[in-house]
Amino acid sequence: MCANPFVEPAFVIPLVCNLRIPRVGLLRVRDKEGDWKFVTPVVQYHYEQGRPLPELRALSSKYTFIDQPLVSKIDPVLTLTSLFGALSSQRQWHGLGVEVNLSQSDQSELTDFVAVSSGVECHPGETILRPVAVPASAEELLSDCSRSRRKSLRKSWKLLESYGKVEYRLARTAAEIPRAVEQFLRLESAGWKGENQTSLDSHADDHRFFLEMCENFSRTNRCLFGELLLNGSVIASTCNLLSQQTLFAFKIGWEPNLAKCSLGHWSELLLAEEIAKQIPEIRLIDSCSSEDSYVGRVWHRRQELASRIYVWSRRARIVQGAKSVAKAFVKRSG
Repeated sequence: MCANPFVEPAFVIPLVCNLRIPRVGLLRVRDKEGDWKFVTPVVQYHYEQGRPLPELRALSSKYTFIDQPLVSKIDPVLTLTSLFGALSSQRQWHGLGVEVNLSQSDQSELTDFVAVSSGVECHPGETILRPVAVPASAEELLSDCSRSRRKSLRKSWKLLESYGKVEYRLARTAAEIPRAVEQFLRLESAGWKGENQTSLDSHADDHRFFLEMCENFSRTNRCLFGELLLNGSVIASTCNLLSQQTLFAFKIGWEPNLAKCSLGHWSELLLAEEIAKQIPEIRLIDSCSSEDSYVGRVWHRRQELASRIYVWSRRARIVQGAKSVAKAFVKRSG
């Protein structure tokens, strides 16, 4: 139901294999024909991991920006009822946690409803807001900015144009991706991420994960790079992943010597503009960034996300109830 490239095999297999994430399993529901109707990678936590009870958690990582499960659109009520029925009838695991969940989606609401109807407790967690954009022209997006922001961005654009010919392009085909990947990695490691050893190119495992992930998504034209060029050279690049009708922003890199030209802001504005022109079937772009990030200054729509934990055993209900009481007490005291 909900789009999520971060739980697809094209993403999960390179992630788990290269970053060597331990205790990963697959929670799934199949129909009588053997077709998958529900699937999510999970990490298995036992007593020895400092947990009061053994539980399952949706796979999370520094590169996973949504961990919501994939649920088939065909008879989702039956699928979710089967899932919670199976979980409630076993005694090895006491709960299932999802950290980044599209809380206002049809899937989330249906999952919570079916869980409660099946006798499973649902405990929502803290909510966050994430910047998103409906593909539109840069001018339309700028019109939502403050007057001072518009003035500053237009000034930075004129500065960039003073250096030469400025262009923007999308790279999507399997033939274009290797070149785009090379340029992106160069730019992402050129700034503070490279200096702090947090870029994808800083560690061999992360580098391999990124290459394999991009190759996997490019086979179906779902890895998309937006490139800003100056005099024919790429000076900023965004890596994005497509799932259903939503484009998910994964990473960005730009030339640090041109920071005064607001390359990050213009990359996001022009990405939305080119998507509107070239790929109209994309209805939404998810920034995968925090509300106070640079993207939030030019993308003013917000999407709500929240964590969820589902518990079914008697002991888990007691533990989770105690946690909720303690959290409420701390909140009132603060």
